[in-house]
Amino acid sequence: MKLRSRAGLVFASAFLLWGCGGGDGPDGTAAGALGFSGWDGSGELVIEGALVFTSPISEPIPDGVVVVSDGRIEAVGERGDVFIPQRARRVSGAGASLMAGFWDSHLRLDPALLEAAADPLSPSEDIETWFRENITGFGFTGIVDTGTPLEEIQPLLDRMQAERLRGPRILATGGATLEGVRVAGADRGRWSEDALAGFLLAEDTFVPALSLLLPPGDASNLEVSAALDELGRLQRRLGSFVASDGRMAFGSGFGWGASQDPILEMELVDESGIGFAALLASLTTEPVLRFGYGDRGEVEPGMVADLVLVDGDPRADLSAMERVRWVMRDGVPIYGTVR
Repeated sequence: MKLRSRAGLVFASAFLLWGCGGGDGPDGTAAGALGFSGWDGSGELVIEGALVFTSPISEPIPDGVVVVSDGRIEAVGERGDVFIPQRARRVSGAGASLMAGFWDSHLRLDPALLEAAADPLSPSEDIETWFRENITGFGFTGIVDTGTPLEEIQPLLDRMQAERLRGPRILATGGATLEGVRVAGADRGRWSEDALAGFLLAEDTFVPALSLLLPPGDASNLEVSAALDELGRLQRRLGSFVASDGRMAFGSGFGWGASQDPILEMELVDESGIGFAALLASLTTEPVLRFGYGDRGEVEPGMVADLVLVDGDPRADLSAMERVRWVMRDGVPIYGTVR
């Protein structure tokens, strides 16, 4: 079965309940052992020369050095301050930014992908290719499927584990809203000032999914123009929510509406004026804390090595977020090559 990429998907569904699953191998490492020109994730890897974002709230380290050993981050610092093991594999991060792996907290996987995963005759390479084109190629090491019934997604999770397929960690909902997570999108009720004040008080995690509010058509159309004006008002409301220390997680809305582009969602969130640090937190520290993966989400010693390297500095140019060089999960490559 030939699977479709993001550009060919347009479908919608209903919101369902929490379940869980993942693509871990039997030893707990990420599925898919080969990558980085044959490096299998064992031993030590040194990433040199990148702008290292250790956390959303810390000043990034220029010309940084990160040592990864057996799936975890062993050392982080400026060049000259970090001991580099003699036999470590050394790779360049020059001209790039290194961040913790991203999470997409609101999407729905392609039914064609799930159908292929359930078919034992469907090539494993097709499944891995779909993840590269739609998920890991955008820097995501973790995703939350908020719409697929658990019985439909379980064959994919089983196959990823059994065959050690390269892909993201997958959490799945099976019927109702996750506790403490409020997905908005086109639900105008969750955009009201009273609702946002309630989320702030309860310390709920707000997932804006702004791209689901984008109207189709030309901006010269009066109805489209009015919808864009409303989107602008909601972006300002989001900015005020985050400025008041509201908790926010990124959600692309992939599989729920017309837009299938996570970069577009990043741009819409950025236009709310929250700043890059808050956007990065929504992609990293907030979801891992909310979903119980507190041992990742930052580039710090002792953390699991879920990492993404992008060309450029996204603080100066947000389009850097779409120039992904490579991605690793649990210290194992799942996208891209080292050069």
